[in-house]
Amino acid sequence: MDKTIAEAHRLGLIPEKSEGAVDATGLSADGRSSYYVQRSLRSKGNKSRKTKRYEHPKWPKINGIIHTGSHLFLAASVTEGPSHDSPELPGLLKQASKRLHLDRLLADSGYDSE
Repeated sequence: MDKTIAEAHRLGLIPEKSEGAVDATGLSADGRSSYYVQRSLRSKGNKSRKTKRYEHPKWPKINGIIHTGSHLFLAASVTEGPSHDSPELPGLLKQASKRLHLDRLLADSGYDSE
C-alpha cells in the first residue's frame, strides 16, 4: 500500500490538500443476505412484513479509509460484526496518517462515538 501511495504522489494523482472518507461494510460469510432470506420467507406464504429476522451469528466486517480523489485505500482493518464502527477509527487514522496527511475526513454517523 505504501508503494502505491508514493507512486500516486509521484504521478500527481494525490494533491497537496487531500480528503479522505471512512466507512465500514459487513461481508456475507455464507452467500445469503438477510434481505434475501426475509424476502424468501414472505414469498413462501408469510404475508406479514414483520418476519422473524434472519440471524447471522457473526460475519467479517471491513473498515477502511480511502483517498476520495484517487479512490486508493489508505488504511483498512477487518473485524467481526455486528460491531460499532467508532472503536476502529483511531487505528485507521494512525495507519492512514503514516501514508498521507488528510486535511479533511468524511464519515457517517457510525463513527460518532456520542
